[in-house]
Amino acid sequence: MELHLHTATLFTLLLTATQLLRADTTQPPFSCDSSDPRTHSFPFCRAALPIHQRARDLVSRLTLDEKISQLVNSAPAIPRLGVPAYEWWSEALHGVSGYGRGISFGGRIAGATSFPQVILSASTFDSHLWYRIGQAIGKEARGVYNEGQAKGMTFWAPNINIYRDPRWGRGQETPGEDPLVAGRYAVAYVRGIQGTGTVAGRPVTFRPLPAANTSLPMIWTTGRALIASALMLRLVFKLISCRCTSFLCLYNK
Repeated sequence: MELHLHTATLFTLLLTATQLLRADTTQPPFSCDSSDPRTHSFPFCRAALPIHQRARDLVSRLTLDEKISQLVNSAPAIPRLGVPAYEWWSEALHGVSGYGRGISFGGRIAGATSFPQVILSASTFDSHLWYRIGQAIGKEARGVYNEGQAKGMTFWAPNINIYRDPRWGRGQETPGEDPLVAGRYAVAYVRGIQGTGTVAGRPVTFRPLPAANTSLPMIWTTGRALIASALMLRLVFKLISCRCTSFLCLYNK
């Protein structure tokens, strides 16, 4: 009887603590919030409609200034449409990072798992390991967002630059010099972090494509030959197969 009372008391305390934690949690912002009466009449908020129809309806309601404002990292809110601000820049090359503008550690979640640098993980040639790393990063990213410590759910990763010039100082971010390995790494990592099937995932953006680490005059020599190679074509086909949400363009000057 005494054990039963202690157990009941413990569960009561746990339930109370859980309710307090939920009440104290900052909920992440979502468009088409059902509690916002302004959004009830908007077709783009009707989940039953095809996504292209919803997107067309939303864009048709934007002014020119609002459209332009959405073309940068920090997309501002559009209050009249119930659209919250969104930060496109978050980093997750080998773990959810606070380096970009989208993630804010220091609340209830003080940090995330930092896996080895990509060039080290890639040297294992273990695609299942790469997939599991992506899965872990994706789950932690979702947790940070749900806790209200993220302004977006888009991550600029992986960096699949083909590392063939040691003068470039960020080779550790990449899977190395082999396009085939880079392609396999990218597919496994992206499928892990984004999820497959009906599981909600985290959108990722591929970092610069091969030859991006060469200076502009060299692109037409080493870079051009590299891009035209059969291995490069195999890499491109692999990147297409993993269905990443976007690519980050090369911006050499």
